Amino acid sequence: MTEKSLLTLRDIAELLGIRYRSVIDCKDYFSDYLSSLYDGRHYRYWSDNLDFFELVFTLREHGYTFAMIRDYLTEKQGLSGLQALNNLMSSLTSGAEEEGGRTRRDENEGGGTKRKEDEGGGRRILEEEGENGTRKDGVGECGECFIQNSQLKDELQQELYAAVSSQAELVVQKKIKGLADALEDTLLNLTAEINGSMVQVYKALTQVQEGMNNLEERLGQLENDLGADPAEGVELSDLDLEKMQVSHPSINLVDAESIPQEAQESAPLDDYAYADLEFVRNSIHNGKPDKAAVTQWIRMEKEKDPEISYVELANKLNEAKIPTLSGREEWTRMLVRNLAVR
Repeated sequence: MTEKSLLTLRDIAELLGIRYRSVIDCKDYFSDYLSSLYDGRHYRYWSDNLDFFELVFTLREHGYTFAMIRDYLTEKQGLSGLQALNNLMSSLTSGAEEEGGRTRRDENEGGGTKRKEDEGGGRRILEEEGENGTRKDGVGECGECFIQNSQLKDELQQELYAAVSSQAELVVQKKIKGLADALEDTLLNLTAEINGSMVQVYKALTQVQEGMNNLEERLGQLENDLGADPAEGVELSDLDLEKMQVSHPSINLVDAESIPQEAQESAPLDDYAYADLEFVRNSIHNGKPDKAAVTQWIRMEKEKDPEISYVELANKLNEAKIPTLSGREEWTRMLVRNLAVR
């Protein structure tokens, strides 16, 4: 045979119009009766196996299960699997024709009869009672139960897949939101540190400019006393602290509206553990601390020591030389309390 005569299980499923999962189950049951070739990655099956698969699923439509078919093949060890299945199908076909003729004869006689037949490994029970007669087919009932079980299995699998998919999406969205929050916190800390450093640079440069202006005035006075022509003054650029500050970028990895409510959990108080006085100091912008940073620090201090008073918190801020939100007056009990209760 050529390479073209080799089929994968998915090819067989598509050719027979059967679910791929069912073909895999069939292969697992009857692997001893299938001839295949391993190409190093996958098993491929010779095209004559297609008839074997088709006969198996045809027998299942007649009420046979994989286990029943397997038992029959075990009894017919002298025959190949394909030949044994062909014999079973032939016996079923001829048996159905004979049974139809016998049923008609029994109905004509008008009596109730009970007959058992054992044909080709498949057992059938025919019961006819009363004037019209009732028929019970043991194999047919078994096949009907199997179909119902298969349908129930498919429904449960679909529900399970939907539940797993929904849960996985929720977990991923929680992870993304957690990552966005962590990145934003990191950027907030970094921005506060940079702005705090720039404030110190601004103060240092301002002191240098004031010193140079003072020196220029003294030199001008000296030149005037000596009667010398005044030299050209040094022009110093005006410093704008606002332009020296770094703005805090926002992180939007996902649309907030697309995140389920259960994924939008509020941050626990532990997330404010970094809000120490150094954090507040680094948040100073244009000579004023960030209101949210101060509020976070107050919340954290109250969480660590619920007995601490607002006066003590105000003293800590003043000792750390943290300016107030207005940048002027010292911290008082009332100022701290107003931030804490909001």
